[in-house]
Amino acid sequence: MLLNQLKSSGHLMYANGILPIDLQTPAAFLPEYVEEQARRIIHNIEELTQPTKFTLSEVVSVNISLCQFRKFYPRVTILYPALFEKFNHPSISCVGVEGLPRDALISMSFVFSKHV
Repeated sequence: MLLNQLKSSGHLMYANGILPIDLQTPAAFLPEYVEEQARRIIHNIEELTQPTKFTLSEVVSVNISLCQFRKFYPRVTILYPALFEKFNHPSISCVGVEGLPRDALISMSFVFSKHV
């Protein structure tokens, strides 16, 4: 399922629709708070990219989909710098959506770029 969400082409890789699921136990309950879900997504993308030649330090853009946009957008914008504190802060786009799979509050898509 998640392997289809990672696609690379040359010096770019796209990771689309990453959810805050537990990769070891996908049917487990999602974290309750949007901040916990965002941290889980970062953990997931680090784990998913281990077999690739890309690392979190090469993320240049993050697209975030949020349920309950007005409620969660301020909380995510406060958290966002901490998610990438060890790395360059990638550009961010955040949109509100009606719903996400597994009733997640947040989903993220990433664009990675190798420096050429």
